[in-house]
Amino acid sequence: MNDVRTLKPGLLALLALALTVALTGCMAPKAAGNNATNPADLPPFVPGDVTRGQEVFKTGCATCHGQDAKGMFGQGPDLVKQSKWLKKQNDAMLLKYLKTQHEPPLAKNMTATDETLRDAITYLRTIQPKK
Repeated sequence: MNDVRTLKPGLLALLALALTVALTGCMAPKAAGNNATNPADLPPFVPGDVTRGQEVFKTGCATCHGQDAKGMFGQGPDLVKQSKWLKKQNDAMLLKYLKTQHEPPLAKNMTATDETLRDAITYLRTIQPKK
């Protein structure tokens, strides 16, 4: 019986650690570093539909980034204030990032196709500060 009582706090600590690691994984984009993509090597980006993109964002991305895209503490970063990073990415680079580097992988959060991601990126561009 004593073993069970000592196991419970250990399991709780392990679960808390696993949850913390999982949530902090989606806090910020991975640094480009040596894996930076040359935009010329990517296929041309075909803009998506803003209205569909807003729906994709609200039903998928907003789970971590918030309905207003201003982030949710411990889950996803602010996609409005982080616009400096976004502005450095052309749309093709952002599509590749979402498909290959986004944490957690999008497949766990939503059904993401190139079309739905292009729609979401096109919407995201419309909510960026104009400065």
